[in-house]
Amino acid sequence: MTRVLFDRRAGFCAGVKKAIRGARDEAGKRSNVVSYGELIHNPRVIKSLAEEGIRVKYNLEEIAGHEIVIVRAHGIPPHEEEWLKKNQREYLDLTCRRVKEIHRTIIRHREAGYFIVIVGNPDHPEVRGHLGYAGESARVIDSVKNAHEFSASFKNPKTRLLVLAQTTISPELYDRVVAVLKEQQLQISSINTLCPFVLKRQDWLRRFSLLADASIIIGGRNSSNTGKLFDIAAKNGPVFWLTGAQELEAELILQYPLVALTAGASTPVEELTEVADILAAHGALIEPA
Repeated sequence: MTRVLFDRRAGFCAGVKKAIRGARDEAGKRSNVVSYGELIHNPRVIKSLAEEGIRVKYNLEEIAGHEIVIVRAHGIPPHEEEWLKKNQREYLDLTCRRVKEIHRTIIRHREAGYFIVIVGNPDHPEVRGHLGYAGESARVIDSVKNAHEFSASFKNPKTRLLVLAQTTISPELYDRVVAVLKEQQLQISSINTLCPFVLKRQDWLRRFSLLADASIIIGGRNSSNTGKLFDIAAKNGPVFWLTGAQELEAELILQYPLVALTAGASTPVEELTEVADILAAHGALIEPA
């Protein structure tokens, strides 16, 4: 019999809960609510929000004057917020409070003369928001190789650097990048801005993917933190990344005696329950862990 270790702490993080609750509350009052970019990176949730009248618009210029704009959990750069104000667009800022704190930290250190370094994915909306506050001279580092290249090319060894992290990257990447920069004797102040909720999910998977024969990760393909979970599990054995229960191949999973089941921070716990229920219907034993 296959045993499935069900991550009992899985589900939305606090920032995602706030964003979804705020968007739905607003849509309950008005019929002209739009989200600037996807509110969170989960296709099922985005579809559900659309059915409730919350449409997604990817360009500011597409937003009409009568529409109420939801600023997503990832946040936006200051120049985009200024555009909303200048063009008299009413908006509701649902940026995650941790992301907001990073913005304030960047502003303080930039005003104090620090060069800002962000460890993360330069194409991620959260990082683009950080860069807007950090200025054009800031740098995003997304790999150890990139850190070595930056260290070798940095021409101001006396300049103080502030090193921050995209909230959803792996702590291993952040620590390794900081170590590389310190090896070059650069003047570094590092602030670990990783999300504790995401870190706990990663820690859970490190432990149980090592014990299990295979892992299942549920989340959107464009979800950064889900991708990190996949990378962690892949180091310890077979891993299946599902966007939802409709992609589950129960017979394939049941070939493994012990399976770890978790999901990204933007995945509803109901999606894990659906997968667990299907596996249970095929004879698997579900064990909260």
